[in-house]
Amino acid sequence: MFSSNRTTSPLGPAPQGGQDVYMSFAWFLPGPWTPPFNLGPAVNTNGTEQRATLSNDGKRLYFGRVLEGGTSDIYVSERKR
Repeated sequence: MFSSNRTTSPLGPAPQGGQDVYMSFAWFLPGPWTPPFNLGPAVNTNGTEQRATLSNDGKRLYFGRVLEGGTSDIYVSERKR
């Protein structure tokens, strides 16, 4: 998981705002990484999403969001499956 201010997304939805959260993985290390995948509107907004971190069990994604006006908070997104 990482944040980026890309203007286009090779996979997944188009970027939403200042920075969005993306995912990439490697099947085996040190193998090649998959192209970045934008996590879309379930996580990303017109604000700036940063510092994405997965829980130890991989079921929750914690990230910070900075909105217009400079207000910020920590959010959690839970995996449905």
